[in-house]
Amino acid sequence: SDLRARKSWFFFDNEVVQLGAGIVTSTANPHRVETIVEHRQLTAAGSSGPATFTANGVVRAALPAAQESLDAVRYAHLALPKLAAYGNADIGYVFPTGPVLHVLREARTGSYNLINQGPFTNSNNQTRSYLTLWFDHGAELTGSGAAYAYVVLPGASATQTAAYSQTPDVEILVNTIHVQA
Repeated sequence: SDLRARKSWFFFDNEVVQLGAGIVTSTANPHRVETIVEHRQLTAAGSSGPATFTANGVVRAALPAAQESLDAVRYAHLALPKLAAYGNADIGYVFPTGPVLHVLREARTGSYNLINQGPFTNSNNQTRSYLTLWFDHGAELTGSGAAYAYVVLPGASATQTAAYSQTPDVEILVNTIHVQA
């Protein structure tokens, strides 16, 4: 593949800043280019209820097999079912540039034998719900290419995520193929 990009991750006290710039590919590679923000299993044994996904404070993608493209998303939040062993499983996302965010909530079915070669003998199908969030950069990205920026807030509540989007603790100074700061 001739896909190229510059990516950086900055880890701070309560946030992870993720930057991408110079995402380019040639016209010889007509495939769509995406950046996956999140791909998360929503159900687990022993969980205390359903997961809730919100974007800009509105509950979204509530149905299995729901897909949406959301314009100008400034923040999103995923409230996962509580697991006794792990405590708070909430995750906040802040998008400083207000991009189009694609959302897919679906049930997937498969067995370990379908994805692994080895000593697994369990061919029983398992079904789990997943949420995928992504940016679609399109195809045939030339020139300076596409870019993205977002902040992940592990353990943040929906209220904390909304407040952070209004007054973030970090500032993105530059996001180019030469400098990400």
